[in-house]
Amino acid sequence: MKLIKTAIFLIALLTSAITITASERMNVLFIAVDDLRPELGCFDVNRAITPSIDRLAASGVLFENAYCQVPVCGASRSSLLSGLYPTPDRFINYYSRIDKDAPNAITLPGHFRNNGYDTHCIGKIFHDAADNESHAWSNSIFRLDWHRKDEGWTDDGWRNYVLDTNLKLENAGKSGNPYEAADVGDTGYNDGVLTTKAIEYLNKQENATKPFFLSLGYLKPHLPFNAPKHYWDLYDEEEIKLPPNYLAPEGVHREFLNLGFGELRNYNLIPKKGAVPVGLARKLIHGYLASVTYIDRQIGMVLDALEKAGLADNTIVILWGDHGYHLGDNEQWCKHSVMETAIRVPLIIHTPGKPGRSVTNMVELIDMYPTLCDLAGLPSPGHIQGTSLKPILNGKTVEEDFAYSRWQKTESIRMGNYHYMRTLDHSHEALFDLEINTIETHNFSDHPDYQSIKKELKSLLQQKIDKIITSL
Repeated sequence: MKLIKTAIFLIALLTSAITITASERMNVLFIAVDDLRPELGCFDVNRAITPSIDRLAASGVLFENAYCQVPVCGASRSSLLSGLYPTPDRFINYYSRIDKDAPNAITLPGHFRNNGYDTHCIGKIFHDAADNESHAWSNSIFRLDWHRKDEGWTDDGWRNYVLDTNLKLENAGKSGNPYEAADVGDTGYNDGVLTTKAIEYLNKQENATKPFFLSLGYLKPHLPFNAPKHYWDLYDEEEIKLPPNYLAPEGVHREFLNLGFGELRNYNLIPKKGAVPVGLARKLIHGYLASVTYIDRQIGMVLDALEKAGLADNTIVILWGDHGYHLGDNEQWCKHSVMETAIRVPLIIHTPGKPGRSVTNMVELIDMYPTLCDLAGLPSPGHIQGTSLKPILNGKTVEEDFAYSRWQKTESIRMGNYHYMRTLDHSHEALFDLEINTIETHNFSDHPDYQSIKKELKSLLQQKIDKIITSL
């Protein structure tokens, strides 16, 4: 009898411990922003008005040198959410899906769901909303979708989103303009509705029995640059300057550049060939900045709701952009290159109780998967290839301090002040010294003073590639 009572006591104690662990587990607010450049108030270059993101950065860790692995939505998100690096045969373009390229991988939200989290998707997280849907998300999902016509696309591409609301479609695609400033409230465009849905979800969490992993994916500032007029009015278009490197860089092979920028040329007003006229370029930048400020306001409302609901003290907040974005830099628009502007992204991680600060470590978006596992106290799946940023968040230094990216037939490595890139067949290369040439206008790959650092970077790049291939 005594043994039975002891056993019952131990089982009760263990059950109690498990319950306490589950109830105290940290929530996660996972905020993705499409096409977001690190030109926010919290960065050195800060053209955009972003008080909400700045507030989050002040209370969290701002990674000043974070890099995507592929500068296009589908492949970047697939790499991040699977925890796997891209290869020449995996996560290569806009259409990439995890369930096609890496069907055995457990996705980031799927892993949290498997460990007792309510994983809720609002907006764009996976590039294709159907990718891993049944495995990644719990029952309730509010997402953007698009009309499927030929292999899932309308004539205007995926830009014409349809919400399950009565909102009008955004003016976009081959039949529309690349920007719009309608005199409407925040919910007059799609991202404002996403904010409303996110706040509704947070307000229901007071009596929740599970921790949540709320994924909130904003579309803007993706083309078309549509935002309510009052956000446009915050900027004086006459004062908007073109980038100082509004010309193609010297001695850089075209393979490294996106001089065609077909994504933008799909819209009205954009010339089908040649450079974008200066006046139109200024209008596009104006629209991009207005869209960023519009999204900043949405993020601020969600953060306010998190606090009002009493959830802020137990919620990890992570804000990230899926890749960078050219706004005339090096005569380029959109993404689709391994130049600095296309691969560098904002990344902010707020952990309750930790002081806010900025760090200059080179980190990769693929690091988010193991980092969130560590912060939430979950084991990391064996397949993931990133490195947890928890030591950096705790103030420690790390040995590996470089970032790898690839696009189509090119690959690059960023370390310290240097950026080295080469074509996959090794026929062309480029080396930039960002300390003396921050805007990447001059290629130093053949300069005699740079041969030693070029050799080191080439070696690091090859080691990274070999490591990725070995893990396949």
